Formats: sequence, C-alpha cells, structure tokens
Amino acid sequence: MTIALPALGIPRKHKIDLSWPILILFAAFLCALIILPMSWLIYYSLVDRSGAFTLDNFRTLVTDPVFIDPLTTTLILATSSSIICCLFAAPMGWLVARTDMPLRRTVRALVTASFVTPPFLGAIAWELLAAPNSARGPDLRHLLLYVSLCVRADRKCARPHSRRS
Repeated sequence: MTIALPALGIPRKHKIDLSWPILILFAAFLCALIILPMSWLIYYSLVDRSGAFTLDNFRTLVTDPVFIDPLTTTLILATSSSIICCLFAAPMGWLVARTDMPLRRTVRALVTASFVTPPFLGAIAWELLAAPNSARGPDLRHLLLYVSLCVRADRKCARPHSRRS
C-alpha cells in the first residue's frame, strides 16, 4: 500500500492570462458593429430632415406607390422562405435528434457547416450556376426570367416607375 503525500507548493511565476480581456474586447467590437448601424437605422426612421420626431416615414413606407412593390416583395420573400425553411428544418431536426437515422452525424455536420460557411460563397455558387457557360445556366436563367416576368405581369409593374418631383 502506498501513501500519497501532498505536493509541496512550488512557487510559480505569475502568468497573466489575456484570454478574457481579449474576448471581452472582441465581443464589444462585434456588439458595436451590430448596435451602431441598428441605432442609426432606428434614429433616422423616427426623425425628419430637420431632426424633429416624426412617424411620417412609416406612413410614407406603406402609402407611397414607389415603396409598396418592394415592401410587398420583401414581405412575400421573407414569409415564404421562413415557411419553407421550417418545413424542411423541423422534420430534419426531429429526425437527427430523436431517431437512429442512417448518416445522422453527416447530416448534423452538414447543417453545422451551413452556419459556418460565409454567405458570399452561396452567392458565388448561384453566380456560377447561372453563368452562360455552365451546364444548367441558360435553362436556369430562362426559368428565372420567365418567373420574374410572370410576377411582374401579375402585379402590373412591368412598366418602369416614374420618379416624382
């Protein structure tokens, strides 16, 4: 039987740990990158050109014909993409978390990779897909052109907007 003796206190040189100050600095920097533009957006949406408080900017957004079409398009795009994402993500999340589906780890890794991949890689992929020399490029471009023309014909916005003076 052996007896363990407590180790003698060996004096160590005090080492400064800079990980927390650096983490806090980067967190503050990232918060500033988000909070500063958002605060400008909120401020300038609530004041007029003279700096007086007004809600007229919001009235203009929902009543001016120049803004109605982009606002409608934005709402339709946001709603439809949210619904489509939920229709795919909820069952996939349930399958990965609650079943013993084959390739579960692969699906989880691919979903994680989609969060890590920068958005400009997706934009480059779409650009390459729609390039004239890609295999599916002309078909995809004609399909997108046809869909956009149909949408514009339904909304009667094929004519260019005239700027008001």
